[in-house]
Amino acid sequence: MILDTVDEKKKGVHTRYLILLIIFIVTAVNYADRATLSIAGTEV
Repeated sequence: MILDTVDEKKKGVHTRYLILLIIFIVTAVNYADRATLSIAGTEV
């Protein structure tokens, strides 16, 4: 019983960090895309 609870907590922590990583990657790509479009925006 106690081991199951510990495993579930570890799984929850890994899931939380995975979601944070996905949000960070999406934000970084969005920022880079906006920066690129602002430079090349007049030609597009």
